[in-house]
Amino acid sequence: MFIVIEGTFAIFANGEWTECGPGATAFLPRDKPHTFKNVGSTPGKLCVIANPPGMESFFDQCEEPFYRENGPDMETITGIAENHGIRFL
Repeated sequence: MFIVIEGTFAIFANGEWTECGPGATAFLPRDKPHTFKNVGSTPGKLCVIANPPGMESFFDQCEEPFYRENGPDMETITGIAENHGIRFL
Protein backbone atom coordinates (compact mmCIF):
# COMPACT_ATOMS: atom_id res chain seq x y z
CA MET A 1 0.00 0.00 0.00
CA PHE A 2 1.26 3.49 -0.84
CA ILE A 3 0.33 6.64 1.03
CA VAL A 4 1.26 9.90 -0.70
CA ILE A 5 2.94 12.21 1.80
CA GLU A 6 4.16 14.97 -0.56
CA GLY A 7 3.92 15.61 -4.28
CA THR A 8 1.80 14.15 -7.05
CA PHE A 9 2.11 10.58 -8.27
CA ALA A 10 0.54 8.52 -11.01
CA ILE A 11 -0.10 5.00 -9.74
CA PHE A 12 -0.82 2.04 -12.01
CA ALA A 13 -2.94 -0.77 -10.56
CA ASN A 14 -5.79 -2.89 -11.83
CA GLY A 15 -4.96 -1.94 -15.42
CA GLU A 16 -5.31 1.81 -15.05
CA TRP A 17 -3.37 4.93 -14.03
CA THR A 18 -4.68 7.16 -11.24
CA GLU A 19 -3.17 10.49 -10.22
CA CYS A 20 -2.81 10.92 -6.46
CA GLY A 21 -1.82 13.83 -4.22
CA PRO A 22 -1.02 14.19 -0.52
CA GLY A 23 -3.20 12.00 1.70
CA ALA A 24 -4.18 9.59 -1.08
CA THR A 25 -3.72 5.86 -0.56
CA ALA A 26 -3.37 3.12 -3.13
CA PHE A 27 -3.40 -0.64 -2.74
CA LEU A 28 -0.99 -2.36 -5.13
CA PRO A 29 -1.71 -6.10 -5.08
CA ARG A 30 1.08 -8.66 -5.05
CA ASP A 31 1.41 -10.76 -8.23
CA LYS A 32 -0.46 -8.14 -10.28
CA PRO A 33 1.33 -5.56 -12.45
CA HIS A 34 1.69 -2.26 -10.60
CA THR A 35 4.02 0.74 -10.56
CA PHE A 36 4.20 4.43 -9.76
CA LYS A 37 5.88 7.58 -11.01
CA ASN A 38 6.27 11.13 -9.75
CA VAL A 39 4.27 13.31 -12.16
CA GLY A 40 4.50 16.51 -10.14
CA SER A 41 6.85 19.43 -10.59
CA THR A 42 8.51 18.87 -7.19
CA PRO A 43 10.11 15.90 -5.43
CA GLY A 44 7.56 13.59 -3.86
CA LYS A 45 7.47 11.41 -0.77
CA LEU A 46 5.62 8.12 -0.26
CA CYS A 47 5.04 5.91 2.74
CA VAL A 48 5.17 2.29 1.55
CA ILE A 49 3.62 -0.50 3.60
CA ALA A 50 4.63 -3.95 2.34
CA ASN A 51 3.59 -7.38 3.53
CA PRO A 52 5.34 -9.72 4.01
CA PRO A 53 8.32 -7.79 5.37
CA GLY A 54 11.52 -7.64 3.33
CA MET A 55 10.77 -5.05 0.65
CA GLU A 56 12.79 -2.48 2.58
CA SER A 57 15.95 -4.43 1.71
CA PHE A 58 15.05 -4.21 -2.00
CA PHE A 59 14.88 -0.40 -1.83
CA ASP A 60 18.05 -0.21 0.30
CA GLN A 61 19.98 -2.34 -2.19
CA CYS A 62 18.70 -0.33 -5.18
CA GLU A 63 19.70 3.09 -3.85
CA GLU A 64 23.34 3.07 -5.02
CA PRO A 65 22.78 1.61 -8.52
CA PHE A 66 19.80 3.93 -9.04
CA TYR A 67 21.78 7.11 -8.42
CA ARG A 68 24.74 6.40 -10.74
CA GLU A 69 26.27 9.39 -12.53
CA ASN A 70 25.15 8.20 -15.99
CA GLY A 71 21.68 7.14 -14.87
CA PRO A 72 20.32 4.03 -13.18
CA ASP A 73 22.18 0.74 -13.65
CA MET A 74 19.12 -1.26 -14.64
CA GLU A 75 21.04 -4.53 -15.06
CA THR A 76 22.03 -4.42 -11.37
CA ILE A 77 18.58 -3.24 -10.29
CA THR A 78 16.92 -6.04 -12.29
CA GLY A 79 19.16 -8.61 -10.57
CA ILE A 80 18.27 -7.21 -7.15
CA ALA A 81 14.58 -7.30 -8.11
CA GLU A 82 14.79 -10.95 -9.19
CA ASN A 83 16.30 -11.83 -5.80
CA HIS A 84 13.18 -10.32 -4.21
CA GLY A 85 10.66 -12.01 -6.52
CA ILE A 86 10.05 -8.80 -8.49
CA ARG A 87 9.79 -8.80 -12.28
CA PHE A 88 9.88 -5.66 -14.41
CA LEU A 89 7.47 -5.83 -17.36
